[in-house]
Amino acid sequence: MFPGEEWITLLSAFFLAYVAIASFKWSKVSSILWIIASLSFLFVALGLALQGLKALENPLTPFIGAVYPGFLAAGLIAANTNYWRQYVVFVIFMLFLMLTGKVIGMEALFASSEGVLHAVSGLLIVVLPLYYVYKRLSPASGILVSIGGLLISIGGVALATIAAGAPLLPPDLVIYILHPILFASAIVMAVGLYSSRALKGG
Repeated sequence: MFPGEEWITLLSAFFLAYVAIASFKWSKVSSILWIIASLSFLFVALGLALQGLKALENPLTPFIGAVYPGFLAAGLIAANTNYWRQYVVFVIFMLFLMLTGKVIGMEALFASSEGVLHAVSGLLIVVLPLYYVYKRLSPASGILVSIGGLLISIGGVALATIAAGAPLLPPDLVIYILHPILFASAIVMAVGLYSSRALKGG
């Protein structure tokens, strides 16, 4: 850790949002989904910059944090397939289950729904760009999106389990690696999306 690293993470979130917005095309559903995802990450990064890990105590943080990988994965699906609607429905349903768990005080429902959403989205973010590169639907630079997805999956799961009160990793370790992972994932993801021209999707 070093002083000011949370602000560097915030800058990387701004960079990711800039890439998503700058590459926006009305004809591409993936553009809209990625803008939603990047803005959600920006909100989380801003909260961490202003409040540190206390931002995780905000009841909205787990939901906003889950939107990031959920809509990022939906955007990847939309880049080269027509199944993005089904995945958006899945994301909304899992968010609904998370909300239900919170409202009725069933933490197991909240935590399991959050975990499933992060796990499935993380897997798609890692696997789909590799598949697109393999099928020559995307240039090789699309692999960078997979690398960024792997990093954000680690950071996302770490944050989600802390927010749920059941840390998967020791909190001290999470604090130590959190900002480097979030920073690296945002930069690599943005470069991957830009250099692959958003995976050449339609």
